[in-house]
This record gives sequence, structure tokens and C-alpha cells, in this order.
Amino acid sequence: MHVEIDLGVCRDQAQCVYAAPNVFSLTGDGRLACRLEADTYFVSDPIDPDSHDDVNEAADVCPTQAITIVH
Repeated sequence: MHVEIDLGVCRDQAQCVYAAPNVFSLTGDGRLACRLEADTYFVSDPIDPDSHDDVNEAADVCPTQAITIVH
């Protein structure tokens, strides 16, 4: 499993960080940290199976539904 984040849709509301802090994080200025790696669309490395439930929760609670899970 990995996640894809549409950074054009994401509004950095941090719900994913609260749901899966071992996968998602914020920069010092409150933006999703993956923005440092991508401008418009971020694709993660494979997610540790121990984090799958948290990542599913993060995708569910994302206010803009910017997170897509790919199995």
C-alpha cells in the first residue's frame, strides 16, 4: 500500500497528521511536509503494514479527500 496526495486539493488542515503521525507530518510553518518533495502530486513509498489502519483513517478524515490509498 502507498498513498497519493493531490497537493492542489490539500489545504494543510493536518487531520492526516493527527490520524497517522508516523506517516504524515507538518513543516515548521504548518504545511504538509511532503510539499518539500512534490509540488502538485505526492506518491509515498510503501507504507509499513503496521500503519495501514492509521493511513486508512487519515484518508477517511481528510476534509478535502486529497488522499488516495493505492493497494
